[in-house]
Amino acid sequence: MAERILKPVSVNDVTLSGVFWDNYNLDKLEEMIDHQYSVFNLTHPFVKHGSLHALELLTGRRKDEEPFGMVWNDSDLFKWFEGLCYLYMRRPSEKWKKVIDYIVEMVEEAQQENGYFNTMFQLGKGFGKPFDNLRENHELYCMGNLIEAAIAHYWAPGEERLLNVAKKLADYIISCFGVEEGKRRGYCGHQEIEIAMVRLYRLTGEKKYLDQARYFLYERGREPLYFIQEWEERGRTSWWDFTGKTIQREHYIQTHLPMEEQYTAEGHAVRATYMYTAMADVAAETEDERLRKQCCILWDNIVDRRMYITGGVGALADGEAFGPDYYLPNKSYAETCAGIGMVYFAQRMLHAEKSGRYADILERVLYNNIFASTGLDLKTYFYQNRLERDARGEATRWPWQGCACCPTNIARFMTSMQTYVYSYDADDLYINLYAEGEASVKLDSAKVGIIQKTDYPWNGKVSITINPDRAAEFAVYVRIPGWCDRITVSVNGAQADVSKAQNGYLKINRTWRPGDMIALDMPMRVKVLRAHPFVAENHGKLAVMRGPVVYCIEDKDNGGDLRSLAIETDTEFEEVFLPDFLNGCVVLDAKGYRVTGEDMGSLYAEKTAYEYKPEKIRFIPYYTWSNRGNGEMLVWVWEKK
Repeated sequence: MAERILKPVSVNDVTLSGVFWDNYNLDKLEEMIDHQYSVFNLTHPFVKHGSLHALELLTGRRKDEEPFGMVWNDSDLFKWFEGLCYLYMRRPSEKWKKVIDYIVEMVEEAQQENGYFNTMFQLGKGFGKPFDNLRENHELYCMGNLIEAAIAHYWAPGEERLLNVAKKLADYIISCFGVEEGKRRGYCGHQEIEIAMVRLYRLTGEKKYLDQARYFLYERGREPLYFIQEWEERGRTSWWDFTGKTIQREHYIQTHLPMEEQYTAEGHAVRATYMYTAMADVAAETEDERLRKQCCILWDNIVDRRMYITGGVGALADGEAFGPDYYLPNKSYAETCAGIGMVYFAQRMLHAEKSGRYADILERVLYNNIFASTGLDLKTYFYQNRLERDARGEATRWPWQGCACCPTNIARFMTSMQTYVYSYDADDLYINLYAEGEASVKLDSAKVGIIQKTDYPWNGKVSITINPDRAAEFAVYVRIPGWCDRITVSVNGAQADVSKAQNGYLKINRTWRPGDMIALDMPMRVKVLRAHPFVAENHGKLAVMRGPVVYCIEDKDNGGDLRSLAIETDTEFEEVFLPDFLNGCVVLDAKGYRVTGEDMGSLYAEKTAYEYKPEKIRFIPYYTWSNRGNGEMLVWVWEKK
């Protein structure tokens, strides 16, 4: 790994606790993993997934049955399996060890001698021949998820069995794809293998995997387009694009231009953010300055023009895609997997650029888009994440989804989300997120224990105890959040000069001794925000944030007809922490208004006649919405004129 890249602290070296993170403790994470396992092993009462069933059929453990499910079945199983391994790292048990061993044993048996693995193709499900429809069939996508699962299995339970499968598979992929004679000049329709290949390189140090990731990126979008060629070779048949019409919609799969000429976020948002993540990885590992700058431009395009206030991305239901600049309708698509992809992209950019602006977005997506995508029980899920729901609109979390990419992505994300709190290199420790808990990291100069005490995100006071195993000099970089108007930082009671902060971090370089303490105080002012004037749907509307948390209103607290409620830019808010409400959170009670148009006289008139009647309005954290049944919800509320 290039020395200048920051690294995340390992899953089992960080624990989170306290008033917020207890909502995501090991008990609840295990319940989530167990709930999803019941879907895979076909014991859930009314939802089932065919991937484990297919693996059992392939290895003879089930007989005389038909496989069922999507062509990307394997990806869902391996994302869940990755999450199971992260859980097992922190809570080993005989039950889960048996499940892990059972799945690994079957994958070992099922892998073909040449390294190929895909249950649906090996069972002859009817999707064509292996690798003859890369645009639609997700084979390399599924293989990427297997490789990432194998890396997690290598860490927990610490075995190389699945890693050996993954390396054999990766070597087979390398033998099939490239510019060399006899290889296909192809790549996957759904990016993911690129991320997996870089991760495999970082684990093994074998550069061929990094080179393959780079090939997949740089071959993408080159003429003649590979997907058109393979379509012609198949006799212009298509499995998912039933008429072949979307064969030409190359923006959808980011092949409208060569990868290195793409400077705006286009097409399917999950595929795009996964690709940008891999681009950032490859740029950092190869020290490709041009590619690094391209990643920065793509980042700015998303964050400044194509991202919701919640951090969600992908405005269009058609193609689950990015819309044009400033097109951000509140009945948004904002797929959960795209939010996770943005966190991946943000972390890679943070690790390469060492800038707090990436941590700001990572935090925004985490506390809002991703936590909103999952019910407070961690057993119900949104596929898309709207910013408004009317009384008739469907917006209920499901215990599962027919296309199960989001629940299983949530499984691996939630069981590893502590890895985003800290980063490090040889002698630098970065504190990216504030969260109560403990961590341990090995720097060149010392092994360092970290203890955070805080009620963040409900309170901006944080104490961080630094416990090196011996007195040692190193730097601690303390993040100054972008939402923070003012902050005080002290070390052992002596105030630090926060004006020296650069790139969103305050560097504290000193000889650290056990028990040294950093204290931060970040007052959390409620902010009433407007959208950019080009976001047409939010003209005359306001949104509310407190610290990193976006707020919304629900009819459960405010009666019906939420569109008749209004606030002012200088609205007064009462901030109240309710420990027994929605798993404990700060609610905001506002002095607002209800708008009536009773005196207008008709639907349209030359002059309007609004009447504003004072009314208390309760705002709740957006991530907690839709946990009390169906009903209306709004993030953007009318501004009183």
